This record gives sequence, C-alpha cells and structure tokens, in this order.
Amino acid sequence: MIKTSTPNDVIRYLYGELSEFECEEFMNILKQENDNTEILDDFENLRSKIDACSINPPQRVIDSILLYSKNYYKNKTT
Repeated sequence: MIKTSTPNDVIRYLYGELSEFECEEFMNILKQENDNTEILDDFENLRSKIDACSINPPQRVIDSILLYSKNYYKNKTT
C-alpha cells in the first residue's frame, strides 16, 4: 500500500509495475501533490530519452564479458 509517493513509485508506475490498487492510490496522491506531477513529467521525459538510445556493442565485447563471467564463476566453484 502506497501512503506517500516516492520516485520509486513513479518508476514502478511508468513501467506498469504497480498493482491495480497501488495504481489507483498513486493516481489519487498524484492529484493532490504538484511535486509528484513534476517528478512524473521529468521521469517520463527521461524514460523517453532512455528508450530512444540504442546501444549495440561489438560482438567481441559481448564475447569478452561472457568469457570473463564464465571463468569467474568457474573459479568460484572450484
């Protein structure tokens, strides 16, 4: 149950991670507090910028990370 709205609640709202009840409560709080509306607008803007980013690392970078991870966990278990 959300009693006060936090930036975490805003993020959960934007990504559809609130339950139906939490979402209803969040919307009620949002209507009452102007600060939350500004935070929501800022986060929506930030989310759209993040979603617009497309990062495609070279395959050799991906392979290096996977190899490091494989070796790291292999050494941890031995």
